[in-house]
Amino acid sequence: MATLAALAQKPGWWQDVLADASLIIGIRDEKFDVYWNGQSLFNADFQGEKVNVNTHVKYLLDPKRDDRVTLKEDGIFHVELTPILPRYASGTLSKLKTAAYLFSGMEKQGVHAIAQASENIVDVEICLDAKNLDTKRDYPRIDIAAFEQRPDGVELVFWEAKLFANKELRANGRDSPEVVGQINEYKQVLQARKTEVLASYSSVAKNLVTIAEISGGIRKVGPAVRRVADGEELLKMSSLANVGLAIFGFDADQKADGGIGHKHYEKLKNLLGENSVRRRGDADGWKLHFKG
Repeated sequence: MATLAALAQKPGWWQDVLADASLIIGIRDEKFDVYWNGQSLFNADFQGEKVNVNTHVKYLLDPKRDDRVTLKEDGIFHVELTPILPRYASGTLSKLKTAAYLFSGMEKQGVHAIAQASENIVDVEICLDAKNLDTKRDYPRIDIAAFEQRPDGVELVFWEAKLFANKELRANGRDSPEVVGQINEYKQVLQARKTEVLASYSSVAKNLVTIAEISGGIRKVGPAVRRVADGEELLKMSSLANVGLAIFGFDADQKADGGIGHKHYEKLKNLLGENSVRRRGDADGWKLHFKG
């Protein structure tokens, strides 16, 4: 945090990130990612007092370039000038976001919109460690982690977000949709790693508060996050973690009783529990809650 505070005083990528509240900072083990619509614009780690940062080459295509490239008879593209951004300068972050958006599907865009709607969401694109557990995947990924206020503390909850068109939400007959198995796997891993996960997100809360302070108040944290960071309330997790399913991208006919989505929605509620499944036509501004 001290290294990042010092870096924030210098013009460059980190100062720009702090000034752009639409970007999501996902804090990892001694490193972090900066997300835009599910795409990691920056991945950073630390070497002493130095921040090492990288981005994907596909985001460096300058969207303002309008060069035409000749396709030769032998199938070779004749490129005289490189379209790759040569250096980070004023306006580069906007170009990176424009390029990254091209690689982000509607589902990732919906997750980003949900995360932007709540200051108590603390993480996205979460990779869980399931190695040496009886699971299908060693590193399953879940979309969202959030803090929810409870009478006896703050609870860490998780959400898997799916576009209605995603086939993982549906299954024929008595078969379970694939997403049910995914969510049960998340619960299994979170139960096994409960102590480590709670300790990690307690640290994340402190770091997010510090980053908000470094940003001069541009970046916000929710009251539940601040309470955990300040030690006012204990972060807890249910014995079987609350992992919800958020479905978006419905239209009115699909949501209606008897509509194409209704039977699938009811099936998911029966399998996962009514309190664990939410649906909404548009993800923009959607504040997810398990209770209250």
